[in-house]
Amino acid sequence: MASTIATRRIDDDRFHAVVEGPGKYVDKLSPYRFVLTPDVSQYADLPLCWQITAVERNRMCGAMWQQNGLVVIPTVSWGSRDSYSVSFLGIEKGSIVAVATYGCRKREKAFLEGYKAMLEAIEPCAVICYGAPFDGMEGTIFEVDPMASRKVDRNGR
Repeated sequence: MASTIATRRIDDDRFHAVVEGPGKYVDKLSPYRFVLTPDVSQYADLPLCWQITAVERNRMCGAMWQQNGLVVIPTVSWGSRDSYSVSFLGIEKGSIVAVATYGCRKREKAFLEGYKAMLEAIEPCAVICYGAPFDGMEGTIFEVDPMASRKVDRNGR
């Protein structure tokens, strides 16, 4: 299991420095109208304590940025059903939230179950969806194409 966890967390390593020191990135993020909190991985087969830690890291970044004047939209994720009790904490009812379907195609049923639980808990006014929304996702959804939203190099690629 350890090697599986390590492999899955590769994407998290890309923004590890942000999660470990969110205050260092306030100046870099300040030109943006809003920022999303990091989508720290929560997988259903991770120990619950790791899933809880992922939520804590996500919320910590958001709180730090908000305290420094940034407009923050929380990215909501969940792992196992047991994680629902903490995955939706700290997010104001009726707020805008972000979710990611990118990389969840093999877990569509589990994603939709968690999405429904999130809708009931948070009642978001809008959802920014990183990746194509699944059939069955309800609410006001704004799709963000992961490939089109990537940073381009100086040659426009």
